[in-house]
Amino acid sequence: QNYPIFINGEEKELAKFAIATSGTITFELALRGVLAAVTYKVKLLDGLIAKYIFKLKLKCYCIVNIIMQEEIYKEFIGWLPSSQSIYEYLIETSKTEFPKENFKKKVYNPFHDTLFMDGIFDLLKDNPTA
Repeated sequence: QNYPIFINGEEKELAKFAIATSGTITFELALRGVLAAVTYKVKLLDGLIAKYIFKLKLKCYCIVNIIMQEEIYKEFIGWLPSSQSIYEYLIETSKTEFPKENFKKKVYNPFHDTLFMDGIFDLLKDNPTA
């Protein structure tokens, strides 16, 4: 059974890590300096259509990874992403590679600077989401 978990406002900044669907939430998590595993369940037929009819060959699907042009957030995309592999990734990565200080140096500052040039960060800051 699935239980919804809602985190609002400042609680997001206290999070050690998050599990997010591929979408704009990853954008917000990166701006807050939070490690995340990106999950997105793709139906078999949709995956086949994207791959063989539309010839869609993206290296990544997460907007943060696309903007940074590298894998910042590991993407678990497919028919049934394994909850065990997501768990192991988050636990191991949060212990080793992603203390918040390292994340902010590697991702937050350049990500912020990229967005700041276009004024996007200021708009998001002035109009926070719940």
